[in-house]
Amino acid sequence: MMADNVYGAIYKKAARDLAQFREPDLSRFSDEDIDVAMSRAFTASGARPAWLAELRRHIEEFSDGNVTLDDADRERFPAHVKGLGVSYQRLRGESDSGESEQLLTIGQFERPFRFVRRAGRPSRSLHTAIERSLRDVIAETLRQARERDPG
Repeated sequence: MMADNVYGAIYKKAARDLAQFREPDLSRFSDEDIDVAMSRAFTASGARPAWLAELRRHIEEFSDGNVTLDDADRERFPAHVKGLGVSYQRLRGESDSGESEQLLTIGQFERPFRFVRRAGRPSRSLHTAIERSLRDVIAETLRQARERDPG
């Protein structure tokens, strides 16, 4: 499933970052390539099982077996990150920062791999969190507008 092309490069970059307990930074790829890559990895009901299995294999490989990705209970996630076709996942293992577990969502949206902050855990800054949320809302609104009126 992870073809040796730009889409495969996107998936492998995400796996490398996740193997280090980092939220994937896909900024070197175009939005269009990311959208196509994720549409190939997902159906309306969620992640394609073969794609998810290969992503998991790459995470384990890139972490030398120290980090695993597995399904997480949807109920552990706050309401604001839940949606249709979202894959609810959990990273487990050892990282340089000492992390042992990180919840994340994967889906066909802006920033397709998103870490979920646990309640009571301080964020880097409230300003950064608000800025990211607003950026995501604006990007999604613009994307939907372009789909409705391509001209």
